[in-house]
Amino acid sequence: MVKFIVNKLRKYGLYETKFVKWLKLCALRFVGRKMKKYGLPCLEKFNSIMDEANVKYWVDFGTLLGIYRDGKFIEHDFDIDLGMYAKDYNKDIEALLVKNGFKKIREFYAYGKLSEQTWNWNGVLVDLFLVLLVSSTVAGVLVGIIGVLELFGLFGEIGEVGVVGIVLDG
Repeated sequence: MVKFIVNKLRKYGLYETKFVKWLKLCALRFVGRKMKKYGLPCLEKFNSIMDEANVKYWVDFGTLLGIYRDGKFIEHDFDIDLGMYAKDYNKDIEALLVKNGFKKIREFYAYGKLSEQTWNWNGVLVDLFLVLLVSSTVAGVLVGIIGVLELFGLFGEIGEVGVVGIVLDG
């Protein structure tokens, strides 16, 4: 339904009006209130699911920054960022998340591999980043390729997907 409305607004040139921008701001405020109320219970629920599955994960990006710097979620943040090794993710984990009230909103692929999912739990959005574990040699080659792409101004056009989420293995 939301896509239908957005498409109609775009079709008639109304998508970027002040009213629509105001609606977007209201939606972000609503999500922010959900985050304040359910953010910590959501993280606790996710933690219990990962404990049950015996899977390691970590807080990442803005969530990590807020916890490190402020000891809490950043006031204006509207999602929880988590990381997990891609090799540890499977359909059983997805089934456990669904069983515990998480609803998958979207997923992204990089180079044909699942790289990120967004989940919703009681109005709180959870971004789960699936991280590849590579050897330092492979990482060195990737960093070199990225450097060349940046040099020629191509990195931004290709996109930064897949760069975040590389962990060196010794």
